[in-house]
Amino acid sequence: AVVASRLSEIDKWNVLLLEAGGEETEISDVPLLAGYLQLSKLDWKYKTEPQGDACL
Repeated sequence: AVVASRLSEIDKWNVLLLEAGGEETEISDVPLLAGYLQLSKLDWKYKTEPQGDACL
């Protein structure tokens, strides 16, 4: 929402903000507890794949 707010300050631009998901839990506010969100309804089950040409 902050990024959309800043972008909308430019008069020539139209900004559309889309949000997904339901209400967050208190656990989602604490980074240390992020592991408890795995396999819950807040987990979107994204998977990563190794990239041979990535910089890390």
